[in-house]
Amino acid sequence: MTFFVLSGFLLTCSYRSDPSLAAFARKRALRIAPALAAVVLFSIFVIGFAATTLSPRDYFRSEETWRYLANLAFYTGFDSLPGVFADAPIAGVVNGPLWTLKIEVLCYATLAAAGATRLLRSGAVAAMVVLLYVASAFLGAGAHGGALYYLEQYADLARSFFAGSLFALLGSRIALSRNTALLALAGLAVAAPYGLLSEVFPFLGGYLVFWLGFAHLGAVRRAGR
Repeated sequence: MTFFVLSGFLLTCSYRSDPSLAAFARKRALRIAPALAAVVLFSIFVIGFAATTLSPRDYFRSEETWRYLANLAFYTGFDSLPGVFADAPIAGVVNGPLWTLKIEVLCYATLAAAGATRLLRSGAVAAMVVLLYVASAFLGAGAHGGALYYLEQYADLARSFFAGSLFALLGSRIALSRNTALLALAGLAVAAPYGLLSEVFPFLGGYLVFWLGFAHLGAVRRAGR
């Protein structure tokens, strides 16, 4: 959620500084594609090759090894390599967080669409966040699979992304103070035992992230350097 809040903030700032769809798409492709290719290939040919319990011949003859390449196209469901990490606590998963990239790319597309239709304004984005909360609650209440499952994933993470976008759009109208940061931290602490952390984090957690990032805290500034 922290990643998506920061992503929404930074990408909104990026789009507003250069509101060109072509430039936005080019920047996003350069940000995602090279690193994704590097990590997928490294996982197959270095980590998988070193960690598999299979012989090199069997490892490279397995269809499962080559299915992992589908991650290059943000395809979900191929997160294992044959004989790799089979005894890990989350058995067989190799770089599980890659599944979030498809949601990230959908958030890019939604942000670009909002910008192209002149809806990248604080009121419209706030309404979008409300709709995402409603969709998340509605979809999470029922048993479902397939496309509805992916839509629920999108709603859950996109609300953090567009909360970050809203922080960017409101900018200096949001006062960052230590006392408010302490209240946000208290709110997170109260929500956590009731299973509501993911509901309140986009705004309370987001506030803490931006307070830490922009406050004049000497230790934080030095660590950044």
